[in-house]
Amino acid sequence: MKEVREDCEECNTSASLTRIPSLGFINTKPQNKNEIGSLVRKHIEEGKREIKKEKEDMKSEIEVEPKQ
Repeated sequence: MKEVREDCEECNTSASLTRIPSLGFINTKPQNKNEIGSLVRKHIEEGKREIKKEKEDMKSEIEVEPKQ
């Protein structure tokens, strides 16, 4: 059942109605401004800094006795 209307009953004009085609649903992915893998690189660098700090702390805790 397809009904085509061209005349407007509200304003009593003929051939004044036209169909406006509907746009389909367009799903756009949000653009991520971060580069691929940037989060992983960030965590790796953070881990490296933590390891370096731990090593320095461990070295400062050990008292090195001079050899005789």
